[in-house]
Amino acid sequence: MKKLKYTLESKEVKYLVENNPNLLQLFQKKDEVIVNIDDDYFVSLVGTIVAQQLSGKVARTIFDRLNKLFDHEITAEKILNMPEENLRSVGLSFQKIKYFKSLSECYITKAIDLDHLSDMSDDSIIEMLTKIKGIGVWSAQMFLLFSLGREDVFSVLDLGLR
Repeated sequence: MKKLKYTLESKEVKYLVENNPNLLQLFQKKDEVIVNIDDDYFVSLVGTIVAQQLSGKVARTIFDRLNKLFDHEITAEKILNMPEENLRSVGLSFQKIKYFKSLSECYITKAIDLDHLSDMSDDSIIEMLTKIKGIGVWSAQMFLLFSLGREDVFSVLDLGLR
């Protein structure tokens, strides 16, 4: 896992404050902002699906249970072979289980290409990911931010950011 660290002295923060001085007081409240970048793209997408429409605490709890269920090795093959009742036992809805299965099938059949993302534009990645049942624009944007570390993405669909 990679970390991006921002302080008041970071060029990115300086740029934001120059363009919107109202942000200065927000950045002054913290010495640094650290963004964890998850470079296991498949697992990151699983985590994104878990987090949809849940609080951060609940999402972390369910993801931790899911991770434990798979002995800390979540793979597409394991998801497809896991009985639904086992997935339900960690707190997943039937709908999210369908989304996991869709993601896993797309990954295995190479309908999505997670190996060449650094060569793709944000729009191309969003277009590719939104073909997966259960991955919408918000989920794709969160993936761009927290898996690829794309700093030029702002999700107007995110209620927390709004």
